[in-house]
Amino acid sequence: MDDARALFLFRSARELEYHHRDVARQKQLLEEAFAGLGWEAPRLLAEARRAQVFYFDTITQLRMDTWTRGRVTLAGDAGYSPGAAVGGSTSLAIVGAYVLAGELAAAGGDHEKGFHDARRRCART
Repeated sequence: MDDARALFLFRSARELEYHHRDVARQKQLLEEAFAGLGWEAPRLLAEARRAQVFYFDTITQLRMDTWTRGRVTLAGDAGYSPGAAVGGSTSLAIVGAYVLAGELAAAGGDHEKGFHDARRRCART
């Protein structure tokens, strides 16, 4: 596999401990995440182990109790992203802004009510 590319995605309940220049540790984390899987996983992991070009990164998703503080609110990915590997960020932001604008208009100037109602609507969809 001279010029093949592979993407491995996995989820971890704990924060991964590694240095961004420690490729050996990154490959070890990959091996640990996919250890014991059958099918093509062992072959793909062996190729990753031998790879001269290797890129490893993490994605973190925060969950917040509130999307608002005062007259400021988060919308789209900043407030309620379903996850980085899901896609649809632009659509989520546009729909979220549309819902927020509608709820702010319906609240008649009461931004706290508008924020609350927008969050309620976005959370159930």
